[in-house]
Amino acid sequence: MTIDGDTATGDWLMWVGSVMADNPRSVYLSADMTYTRTDKGWRVQTVLIGFGTMVRGADGGTA
Repeated sequence: MTIDGDTATGDWLMWVGSVMADNPRSVYLSADMTYTRTDKGWRVQTVLIGFGTMVRGADGGTA
C-alpha cells in the first residue's frame, strides 16, 4: 500500500474458493484499489478487478 497525503493506492492478490457441481475450485485475481482519507477515516474510492486464474490440482484438475 502506498500512502500519499490523503490518498492511497493498493495492489492486492485475492484468493477465491468456491464449489460448483460438487467440484471445489480456487481462483486468484488481482485487485487495484484507490482510497481517500475522510474525517471518518479511510474510504475505498475505486476497485479494478483483473483477470483471474484458476489454480490446478496435482492431477491437472481444479484445486
